[in-house]
Amino acid sequence: MLIDVTSFTSGPRQIENAVETQKNANQIAVAERINGYIGFLQTDFLKSVVGNGLCQSVDEFSKTEHEQKDESMESLIALLKEPFADYVFFHMLRDMNVQPTITGLVQLKCANSYVSPLEKGVQTWNRMVDNLERFVSEVDVEGVTIEKNMLTRINQFNL
Repeated sequence: MLIDVTSFTSGPRQIENAVETQKNANQIAVAERINGYIGFLQTDFLKSVVGNGLCQSVDEFSKTEHEQKDESMESLIALLKEPFADYVFFHMLRDMNVQPTITGLVQLKCANSYVSPLEKGVQTWNRMVDNLERFVSEVDVEGVTIEKNMLTRINQFNL
C-alpha cells in the first residue's frame, strides 16, 4: 500500500489510538479501520491522480517488494504518499460520527461533545490539493493524467 497507519500518528492527521505498534484492542481496531480505508480508497485515488494507464502499475508496485530499483516508480510513489494520506483522512472525517446499522445510520455519542468535521475536512482537502499541485510540477513520468476535481480547492459552502 502507498501508506499505512503511521501517516495518522502525529501532525494534522493525528487520530487517537493510531500508533505504529498496536498493544491493545482499541489500537488494533483503529489500525484495522484506517487500513480498511486505505485499501478501499487507493485504487480510486490512483485512477484520479495518475490515470487508468498507470494506476495498476503503481498499485502493484506499492504492494510488493522489489529486488531491482525503479527510481522513477519510487519517486512517483514518494510524491503520492502525502496527498493520499490527506485523501484518506478527508474521507474518514466525512464518515465521522455515524455508524451504519441494519436499521439505518446511528449518530455516535459519548461523554465528550462532538463538533462538525467540516472545517477540518476543508483544510485537509485543500492541503491535498497543494500537495497534488506540487506533484504535477515535479512528476517526471510519462502518461500521468490527473482529474481536474483533484486539483480543485473547496470551502465549507460547496461540500
